[in-house]
Amino acid sequence: MATLRRAAELFTHLVWAPAEHERPGLARLRAVCDAWARYLVEERETFPGGCLFATASIEFDARAGAVREEVARLLRVWRVRLAHDVRVAIGEGELAAGTDVEQVVFELNGIFLALNQQLQLFRDERAVERARRACERLLS
Repeated sequence: MATLRRAAELFTHLVWAPAEHERPGLARLRAVCDAWARYLVEERETFPGGCLFATASIEFDARAGAVREEVARLLRVWRVRLAHDVRVAIGEGELAAGTDVEQVVFELNGIFLALNQQLQLFRDERAVERARRACERLLS
């Protein structure tokens, strides 16, 4: 549990903090995507197994208990942050009025789960550019 909480602090510092000063909406979502990709590429020494939350969610998703609940809670907090900026982007007219907020959040998470796998399992450095293109297509 302490490891998860410390990882959440680091993730917040490395991914959210660099983006939080950006204007809410698409500007902040794009900054989050850039920081998220950097985190997966540059923090391999801190997280040699890749994103700790991706690993923990896979390891504990079928188990009951406090660790599973904490992983789910932390991922829900992240999804709420992303959803907020998607809603702001819709409200500002940066995304179409009919945009499905939960779908965008789902796809953003999917992009970065795929990026983590491509980097960790396949050592594919080209995956970062693929993830960036996917984010840009999603957020256009």
